[in-house]
Amino acid sequence: MAKARKAPKEKPGPTLTNPAISTTVSSAAANTILQIHPITVKYWSLGGASGWLGTNTTGILTCPDGAGKYQHYVNGSIYWHQATGAHEVHGLIRARWSSMGWERSLLGYPITDETQTPDGVGRYNHFQGAVSIGTPAPGPGKCMGL
Repeated sequence: MAKARKAPKEKPGPTLTNPAISTTVSSAAANTILQIHPITVKYWSLGGASGWLGTNTTGILTCPDGAGKYQHYVNGSIYWHQATGAHEVHGLIRARWSSMGWERSLLGYPITDETQTPDGVGRYNHFQGAVSIGTPAPGPGKCMGL
C-alpha cells in the first residue's frame, strides 16, 4: 500500500517596495504578483469606466518633467507624483491648468481632488504651488481664483 503524499506548504509570495505601487496582490501558489498603479487605484475609487471620468483615452504615461505619471480620460485626468499621490483634475480647472503648462507651471502637481467649496458655489483643487484655483458652480463660466 502506497503512502499518501503530503501537500507541499505554500511559501509566502514576494513583497514589493516600489513607491509607485500602492496595491499589491500576490499568489504564492502561482508565484505571481499583480502590480496596480496608484492612478488605476484612484480611477477604480471614482467608479472606473462606469464612473464620471469615463473610459481612458491614453495609457499611463510619464509627465514631461520626468517625475510624475498621468492618464487622461473622456472627462478629466488623474495625475500622480510620489510626493503628492494620485489626484483627479477635470473641467475648467483642468483647462486652466493645461493652459498654464500642467505640472511644469507654477502650480505643480495637484495635491487634492476637485472639491466643492464650503458655500457650494464653486469648485477647487489645491496644487503644490500653494495656489488653489476654482470655478463657479458647475456649468459654463470662467476659471477664477488665481
